[in-house]
Amino acid sequence: MRFGLFGRNRGIGGQPRARMSWKMRLIPLMLFAIYGLYFYVSNQETVPLTGRSQLVDITHEQEMALGLQSYQEILRQSEVIPEGQVVDLVRTIGRRLANAAADVDPGFEWEFNVIDSQQANAFALPGGKTAVYTGLIPVAENQSGLAVVMGHEIAHAIARHGAERMAHQKLVQMGTIAATVAVGDMDYDTQRMVMGALGVGAQYG
Repeated sequence: MRFGLFGRNRGIGGQPRARMSWKMRLIPLMLFAIYGLYFYVSNQETVPLTGRSQLVDITHEQEMALGLQSYQEILRQSEVIPEGQVVDLVRTIGRRLANAAADVDPGFEWEFNVIDSQQANAFALPGGKTAVYTGLIPVAENQSGLAVVMGHEIAHAIARHGAERMAHQKLVQMGTIAATVAVGDMDYDTQRMVMGALGVGAQYG
């Protein structure tokens, strides 16, 4: 037997619960639409590298604090190489990239580390907290290749793409909650149909 998102559609004493009218269902959706529009419009800023508008709802300081927290956690869980030829190379390239980005980075406190791992990867977190995995070195082939990858990751951090993703996720979560409230008293199959039409059905499969 299928249940709704909130269990059986029964009221007090096991009696079928009264269904909301379509007008009542529209209330949470309308409230979300109004607040969602306000949230979107009031949290726009311009990307310094491209001039593109983006949705960001946290300050640079908050974002950098989150970046530092994540960076420290990653380093604690990883095997960081303290010194050596690869470390010197990564930090030399990193300093050059940081100097080139000085006019657009929002007060980043740059840090470059090398993690011993077979992953062919690198990342740059808000605040300039950057790491390169040793598995990337042979794939990059040379200093220019490594600089391209590191520069790409640093550009993501400067453009605040992480904060932008977080803001979009908040908007999606608010919409999902509003839709869930609107269909909460429907039978399971109808819920799936409506949530699927709204683009969030996969969360309730």
